Amino acid sequence: MQILHPFAGSIQQYTEEIADPNRYRPDHCPQCQAAQGLTAHGFYHRTLVEAGFDGSIAALRRHLLETGAGFQTL
Repeated sequence: MQILHPFAGSIQQYTEEIADPNRYRPDHCPQCQAAQGLTAHGFYHRTLVEAGFDGSIAALRRHLLETGAGFQTL
């Protein structure tokens, strides 16, 4: 599952913001609604082809300790 956040800044601004694992942390799991146990679980990179940019951006993985559910925030 992916959670998409509206973002109107530059790719560099996105990279700086996503580096903070608490930024955009949901208050509950989108799959089971549990409010505790969400942890940052690393990053993976997605290819992005946009005017003036051809490369990849980081997406933060999140993991729910209790159920093992995982999702990404972009």
